[in-house]
Amino acid sequence: MLNPRSGTALSIFLCSSVWAGPAAPPPAEPPERPRLLFTRAELAKRLADPEDPLSRHKDLAPGDGIRADPSRVDADYLDQMEMPGFLIRLGLAYQLTGKKEYARKTLEILEGLADKDFPYWCKGTPNADDIGGGDLLGGIALAVDCCAPAWEPEERKRILSQTQRYLLGWHESFKKFWSYNGRGNHTAIAAGGMGTLALSLLGEPGLDDAMTRPMVDDAQRVVERCFTLFNDDGAYPADAMYCMYNLKS
Repeated sequence: MLNPRSGTALSIFLCSSVWAGPAAPPPAEPPERPRLLFTRAELAKRLADPEDPLSRHKDLAPGDGIRADPSRVDADYLDQMEMPGFLIRLGLAYQLTGKKEYARKTLEILEGLADKDFPYWCKGTPNADDIGGGDLLGGIALAVDCCAPAWEPEERKRILSQTQRYLLGWHESFKKFWSYNGRGNHTAIAAGGMGTLALSLLGEPGLDDAMTRPMVDDAQRVVERCFTLFNDDGAYPADAMYCMYNLKS
């Protein structure tokens, strides 16, 4: 028979061995990707349809021949759409072909961009850098959406955390310096790129959605404003090229 002191000690030992506190919640699952332009199921359906253009051209490997060197992203790739174009082409190439080398190249480029604080066309140039920045953010958004499932978990967490930190700084500049009226192609493309990348990051484990959601809301307000600027004759307060660039957002 146990004495009270040893019995108490044994009870504590047994209870601590059986119950170690409430179970930890299961880790959050990454969001299903892609989801911005199409879902995986939608893409599979299109690729299975011999009449669909995507099915007919899926073997063209649009990622081949991309010469981007991630160690020199701020030296040789300063054309307005060159780097965003590389990212979009590589992302779509991975989705169309399933070749992981395209997703790996995308990650290398994104890491090169992050190492140099995401350089882009006309960065720091008054009245121009918001356009180049918006284009780059849009390219990153589609690259992330298409390629993130192919990256290792730690790689994915690292590059998306770096991307979110940069985007948060972009949003602060947007609120401080740029008009919310949406009256220029500059403002619209800056907002469009910001909002698209924020949408791409929502739901990602390890990222705070409460920090990302306001960027989506602000971007939506600006882009919606663009559709109110046509007069009764259908004219836009800028030339046709700028009008189309606005709607690209």
